[in-house]
Amino acid sequence: MKYTQEQFDKLPKWAQSELKQAENSVKYLQSKLEVYEGKIETNTVIREGLSKSYLPKNTVVEFHTGKNNLNCVSVYVRQDGIIDINTDSRLGETMVLLPRAANSFYINFVDVGSF
Repeated sequence: MKYTQEQFDKLPKWAQSELKQAENSVKYLQSKLEVYEGKIETNTVIREGLSKSYLPKNTVVEFHTGKNNLNCVSVYVRQDGIIDINTDSRLGETMVLLPRAANSFYINFVDVGSF
């Protein structure tokens, strides 16, 4: 429903807040629907159980681990379609790749002094 700014300003503050929240929810759901309908291109999906959340194309996803979450792995799809993985350790640890299967590997952080 459309309304004027004057009508909105006359509402109690709690009602203004509720209305803004409802409008933001509608915008979020509309953008999600556009992704499902193929109107917005994406290549980044977050899965949680059976549900999926679509993120804007080439979004960087970060995973934090280690003591106080000071190790970070960033993953994104580059413009040329190649998956880029970067790591950063604020603990002075080094990333190691550990093969798991032909199509799977682990990323772990180890203390360089332990070798």
